[in-house]
Amino acid sequence: MNNNRKNSRNHKKGMKTWQKRLIDGLVLIFSVLVVISLIYGLDSILNDVDALSLHGNVFTWPFQKEVQVENPIGVFGVAVGYAFSYLLGYYFSFIGFVLLAIMSLLNFLEPAKKRNYHKFYLILIASFLLQVILVKGLRDYSHSVLPRAIWAGLSAIFSNFGASLLIILGIVLCLILIFEYERLKLWFSKVRDSISENRKKASLKKKKDKLTINEKEVHPPVIPVIQNHIANIPKEETATPKKEEIPEPELISPIIEVFGPPSSMDKPPYVIPSVEDFLESPV
Repeated sequence: MNNNRKNSRNHKKGMKTWQKRLIDGLVLIFSVLVVISLIYGLDSILNDVDALSLHGNVFTWPFQKEVQVENPIGVFGVAVGYAFSYLLGYYFSFIGFVLLAIMSLLNFLEPAKKRNYHKFYLILIASFLLQVILVKGLRDYSHSVLPRAIWAGLSAIFSNFGASLLIILGIVLCLILIFEYERLKLWFSKVRDSISENRKKASLKKKKDKLTINEKEVHPPVIPVIQNHIANIPKEETATPKKEEIPEPELISPIIEVFGPPSSMDKPPYVIPSVEDFLESPV
């Protein structure tokens, strides 16, 4: 019985879906208005504040119709943007309301879904530490009052160098938790592998450029050519008659021309002796 009563009380105390969506919708609208009012920058907000302050205080700003402001949201944007920039700092306010708008939009779309927003909180912490670093050189408290006060306290205890080191280490640790160590390790390994591959490709390209004539050249593959031998029969050559060779005249000595050839001289003709004369003894 007691458990049933507790469950009924918790059910009554719990917010309904339409109530959650109503709150998330209002937070979303307010966050978007603040982001738009901060989008023109801190200098624009300070100029609008100076122009409105010349004609009255904060309560009379909405009634100063003759004063034109640069802020797209009007006097509301100037007042809200200046308030958050003065207290929390411009960059932290801008990042914080962007994250708040995203969170409220997700809850508005799916109010029953449970989400883990620890990364959003880590981003907020890192952006606040960044705001503290950015305002460390600020001499007065014209804006960023809370980050300026934290920097003054840290620098008084740890000096400027120690305070800067602490804040930077805090930002680095937040980023490691946001992106997760294993993912960062995998990303760095991929970057290292890509750099090594690029170096190998560059070295191979240099080696190819330094090749000499003695290196073996890569010849293209030989493609066989198939011909039709029947179609390519050579035509019969026309027989051309050979020219008759004319013998050159022999050179005749002038002695032969005068006396004639040696055979024409008066010599007794040679007579072959008979066999009987040859066998007859002279004795």
